[in-house]
Amino acid sequence: MREVIREEIQRARGQGRSGKEWLNTSEAAELYGLPKNWFEERGRNGEIKRTKARKYVLFSRRDIETYLEQKRS
Repeated sequence: MREVIREEIQRARGQGRSGKEWLNTSEAAELYGLPKNWFEERGRNGEIKRTKARKYVLFSRRDIETYLEQKRS
């Protein structure tokens, strides 16, 4: 039980695997608790900046968090 709590705290603080600057769609969805298609749609529409690395679409954590903060306001 304690280990599960530690993992959740680390995830909330952005440590561990989720501490990466660039996230693919699946990682972003898992980290922010939103569906993958939510990120795909906003990336295609240009609402959240994205880049492509080979066949992967990547999102910057900073850009995702900026977008979410703007929508909260």
